Amino acid sequence: EQVREILGVERTDFEAKYLGLPTPYGRINKGEFQPIEASLCKRCAGWKERDLSQAAKETLIKSVAQSLPNYVMSVFKLPLTLCDDLMKHIRWYWWGSGEGKQKTQWIPWKKLIMPKGFEGLGLKDLRIFNQALLAHQAWRLIVYPDSLCARVLKAKYYPQGNLLDTVVAAEASQTWRSLEYGLELLKKGIIMRIGNGEDTRIWRDNWLPRQGSLKISGSTRPCRLRRVSQLMMRGRNQWDEAILRRNFYPWDVDAIMQIKIPEANMRDVIAWHLEKSGRFTVRSAYRLGLQMEHNLGSVGTSTNTTGERSIWKDFWKLKVPPKVKTFGWRLINNGLA
Repeated sequence: EQVREILGVERTDFEAKYLGLPTPYGRINKGEFQPIEASLCKRCAGWKERDLSQAAKETLIKSVAQSLPNYVMSVFKLPLTLCDDLMKHIRWYWWGSGEGKQKTQWIPWKKLIMPKGFEGLGLKDLRIFNQALLAHQAWRLIVYPDSLCARVLKAKYYPQGNLLDTVVAAEASQTWRSLEYGLELLKKGIIMRIGNGEDTRIWRDNWLPRQGSLKISGSTRPCRLRRVSQLMMRGRNQWDEAILRRNFYPWDVDAIMQIKIPEANMRDVIAWHLEKSGRFTVRSAYRLGLQMEHNLGSVGTSTNTTGERSIWKDFWKLKVPPKVKTFGWRLINNGLA
């Protein structure tokens, strides 16, 4: 393990390359994605011959370089070392090189991948973006349970349960392991929108529409209630406040009381909490991943986040050439030689 950490390679790659052990079932080595890295390097090498400003480089990176692995990332979980190598090539291209040497990187990569509303440049963290794309595939299995793909995977991996309650399979295909990776992120932003409350579990499901934790914090006393429908007054579209005050903490009670119960007898539905429409978007999932990984400002119920600063939005909307704005951004972040 110490040698593997020093070399900076994943366990699977280390065992296959240095120990001669066979690749575990369902795992894909980094070498199988080598054409992606080669294609990106070729593009960057061709662009280096042009005299481009850093604003133009930013456009090429966002529209071409970061889009090359999108299709593969939407199906497979790329090795983390491969994602790091792809981001390294992008980083080197943006800062440029001279006389065969890479120029000094005056601004850390973490700053470059922050959204523009958070003082960043808006480049992508490919690790998180890979997970957000895979979360979209897991969302499709939930929204379209009768599709052929969903029925096949259900019969093989969770025949008696549902996708959100599945556990990690001991031996699974790379496709299923990739879906499990995306499912980890999906579970953080999915929520049950309350209808009659029959399908929502009080203690296990996300159903409180608020920032932070979407689950109940806990109970103030031993409680045998299991379904959200047990918290409603019978025959009336109202919450039973007496039961709520007796069993839950005040902050949870306040969040529950703000949920409006529909007048019609409707079933609970699964929705994506980070969009007002309830529909999943890769953009909001990527923002959620950034927030979890890099302590970004808390994500609200839309693609806007509470940690964004309006002054940066105004800065990027200035009616000046893009290269002037990029120069100003570098100046503000002490990114000049």
